[in-house]
Amino acid sequence: MPQQPPHQRRSLARSLYQTIQEAGQSYRRLADPIKPAIDKMVDPAAVFLAGNATLATGIYYARQGLAHLLGDETTDKIDDLLQSNTTLEISVKLAAYGTLFGLANWKLLRPAMRRLWKRRTMPSWRNHAKTWGIITLGGMLGYAADVGTDARRFSRELQQADSAGDYVDVLTSETNLRVLDRYLSGEKTGPVADAVINSLDDLLQFELSPEESEQIIGEEERIASALSEPRFPYTDRVSQNAQQLTQQGVPVTPEQLVYLARVVYFEGAFDQKAGKDVKKIKKGMHGIASVIYNRWKYDNQYERQHGERPFSNNGKTGVFDAAFKHTKKKTSVLWQFTCIRDHPSYFYKHPGKKGWDIYENNSLQVAVGAMNRQRAELAYDALIEVLGGDAGDPTRAALFYQNKRASDKYNQNWEQRGLQRTRRINSHDFYKPDGSNPSKWTRRMRT
Repeated sequence: MPQQPPHQRRSLARSLYQTIQEAGQSYRRLADPIKPAIDKMVDPAAVFLAGNATLATGIYYARQGLAHLLGDETTDKIDDLLQSNTTLEISVKLAAYGTLFGLANWKLLRPAMRRLWKRRTMPSWRNHAKTWGIITLGGMLGYAADVGTDARRFSRELQQADSAGDYVDVLTSETNLRVLDRYLSGEKTGPVADAVINSLDDLLQFELSPEESEQIIGEEERIASALSEPRFPYTDRVSQNAQQLTQQGVPVTPEQLVYLARVVYFEGAFDQKAGKDVKKIKKGMHGIASVIYNRWKYDNQYERQHGERPFSNNGKTGVFDAAFKHTKKKTSVLWQFTCIRDHPSYFYKHPGKKGWDIYENNSLQVAVGAMNRQRAELAYDALIEVLGGDAGDPTRAALFYQNKRASDKYNQNWEQRGLQRTRRINSHDFYKPDGSNPSKWTRRMRT
């Protein structure tokens, strides 16, 4: 297709610029006269909504912090107290929230809103952009918190009311009290804040290049094929553990143990709710290792009945494949555990590189690079205890887990997808398929 001459392109650009300029001038002629009145409404409303949303979010995170301080067992009790109440209990709780929000609004927000109401603003492009920014951001947050659904339902109930008694029933119904409780307790705004924080975190995450994906896949294939002729070249603890586990019916190579331990480390070594409590950290690691082990045992049983394996390729590749099986896309690779994507250089060899060589000092190294040596050892011990049957299964036969603070809010409704929560350990909620019979596959395997 022939290009336009330069003078025609300049003429087209000039015409487009003039059209945009005229549209902007028309908008200003219509909007400028009413802009001060708009500011009187929008700015105080923005302060009111933003202030109360911030307070609700603060309550949401304060509850999480309180649950952390009181321990795991108390966490479930707090959830029950805050989410499953009688109408009387909700009313008492709303009264406490009302006092807190009332004081905050009267002492802090009311003076700021009054100043904005009395202020007279001057129309400008900057002022118009600010107003549209407030409206757009408010709409996005309202959509994310699903405010529209609640508003439409409440409006429909009010329209159906025929008497003063009906209006009272609507305002005091248990459903509406629970909805109000969700707003005041931060259950609406907190997950939105989590999603924003996680989105920013994702932007800062190291992007896994196709080359590194192929290096991990190549390493996986190399050490998986070694299972056909098990070799234990060293006399170090890792090699001895691998030999013992293989003899017990859990086929695994020394290198596989190293990489599995690193998965457990990156998934659980720095759990926020566990903090620096070694017992809590190890308990969480036991849970993560149990999910990997459970997936392999589940696949062995599932294959006998259905001829396929949901989490691994085949039983001969050992428990390692239950963590490292992946799906190839056109431009990326999806891993079962996100830590493989987020920390790729820890899941393939760096031979001869100081501080990174898996085979340094004639023994296999779990901790390389910037890994914390003590917590890496903790992760390795937790893995061996689970695979060896010494730790039991703290997850109660879970095949999945998630950290709701770190997961997409649209991927949190696992109960609606046929999963049943079995346990909460530190920051992780563990799940198994609803209605499954773990007794068929949770026993120790002897292959």
